[in-house]
Amino acid sequence: MTIRAKSESIKNNDFQIGRITIEGKSIIIHDTEKNLIPVFKEIINNAPKGTHIGILVTTSAFLMFDLPEDILQGIKVDSVAPNQLKAIEDIASKTILDFLDKVGKPTLSQLSKIAEFISIGIDGKGKIGRSIRIIELSAIYDLKNGKIIHWTGKFYPTATQAGNLIRFPKINSHFLTLDGKRVMILACHDLNVFHPRGKEKITGWRSDSYNEFLALARKDKPQIVIQHTHLTENPRTWTNGWKGMEKLLPSVESYAGGIRARNEDYLPYELDEICKSTKKGNVYEFTFMV
Repeated sequence: MTIRAKSESIKNNDFQIGRITIEGKSIIIHDTEKNLIPVFKEIINNAPKGTHIGILVTTSAFLMFDLPEDILQGIKVDSVAPNQLKAIEDIASKTILDFLDKVGKPTLSQLSKIAEFISIGIDGKGKIGRSIRIIELSAIYDLKNGKIIHWTGKFYPTATQAGNLIRFPKINSHFLTLDGKRVMILACHDLNVFHPRGKEKITGWRSDSYNEFLALARKDKPQIVIQHTHLTENPRTWTNGWKGMEKLLPSVESYAGGIRARNEDYLPYELDEICKSTKKGNVYEFTFMV
């Protein structure tokens, strides 16, 4: 399947974030692993000479993997032991590295001259008995050294996910330093921890997670924020989350969320409008039609 790339740049060719936006050719978005293999080659082909990107950001579920039932034994949505989490990360790691093997070392070597890191959204799904379990992970891949250097994942599920999402247990894993900049990584709905509406009504684990995360965010003072989203087809979907984050964290210089959307013929909004509403600062745009 042909993948068409569209890029946008500004006069300054040094970007803290490079965002990959996946656009469907129709009502269906054919972003299968096979169809995504050419993405990084197209980035190389379309980036103007001298372009430098700190973190290249994908969508959530850019890649997918199966959660075997034996791994899920004993795991609860609110309780995953370190060895169990490591087993899940090992499966996800193999999925990423197998994909990058298909992309090819020459392409990755060329890409490393443009970008320092890739933040990859990867989701796992499996069943244990009749129960479905999912986990939404983010992996930081170091292009210069050719390895995964960091893991985090969604900790703040939507109401419909509360019963089946394995919540990532390490809240502090959302904060790290890359190339001297403090970075905060959010997995889709995690951004809505900054949404001001209804916070006085939350209780239990959601309240605990909310308070712990915001305390860490205030203390860490991130400069760059990246969000992996699944499907974003309305420019207002994340407005309250981003505005709440900007109000709480004036340290943030740049942010962007990876975007996946259907073709504009099927959308009530222009894709450019969606992209503009989900970024701040020096963000380089790559849009691919699949």
